[in-house]
Amino acid sequence: MRILQGHTDWIWSVAFSPDGTTLVSSSGDQTVKLWNVSTGLCLKTLHGHTNCVYSAVFSMDGCTLASGSGDQTVKLWDVSTSNCEKTLSAHTKLTWSVVFNPKGNTLASSSEDGTIKLWDILTGECLKILFSSRPYEAMNVTAITGVTLATIATLKALGAVEHKD
Repeated sequence: MRILQGHTDWIWSVAFSPDGTTLVSSSGDQTVKLWNVSTGLCLKTLHGHTNCVYSAVFSMDGCTLASGSGDQTVKLWDVSTSNCEKTLSAHTKLTWSVVFNPKGNTLASSSEDGTIKLWDILTGECLKILFSSRPYEAMNVTAITGVTLATIATLKALGAVEHKD
């Protein structure tokens, strides 16, 4: 058993490389770290995000790493060089998680903005945006009476809007 020490803030995610020899961790200290599982030594620290890094994961071939951050971006890293190869302007709110499809050619990212985006790894193009309608989507709450401001706020969080027709 090993204790891996090196991050200076909360650790949000960990994932093994496909061959099991390396562990990736993401942290509130805005870094991604690669660890040797056998020795417990930090192999690399990846810098580039400007907010907490909530998720990091290896591609199926272990050559690429994806990280999602509170800075609303997804970064694709070359594991061998530690270079950020692409920065995807992912979402309008923080990016919670990232995952590669089994073929390794598509990445999915999820966000607090309520969307899942599918990305082409080679081009960095957003292929599709998935979202689920919230229960009160587009309901106009401007003229509602007899409810508290807290209730209005809750309805807005569930998709309602305020606008004068």
